[in-house]
Amino acid sequence: MQTDISLESDTDKIIIDAKYYKEALQSNRFGKQIIRRDHLSQLKEYLINLEAKGGVNKTCSGILLYSTVATELNDHYEASGHEISVRTINLNQNWKKIKTDLLELINI
Repeated sequence: MQTDISLESDTDKIIIDAKYYKEALQSNRFGKQIIRRDHLSQLKEYLINLEAKGGVNKTCSGILLYSTVATELNDHYEASGHEISVRTINLNQNWKKIKTDLLELINI
């Protein structure tokens, strides 16, 4: 398994799994819009596999990042001791704003 983006400092590690879908959410059998289970599972597997390596990997966090021009997502979960965020980035804006949004995504 290889992550899309891995950012690491001496104390933190963030795994970003980037997705591009026409619709970031899917409908469940009751018609409710939900995050794609397979995408969350993939990110959780990355985090669990890294955790076994120890060090900064033990407490790494993950971001499931969708590009979007309409729907915005900003959800947070905890899974197996790891923080997981599901976020969107609007690519239909000036590149300077995209840069700012990406940096805010990782709290820089």
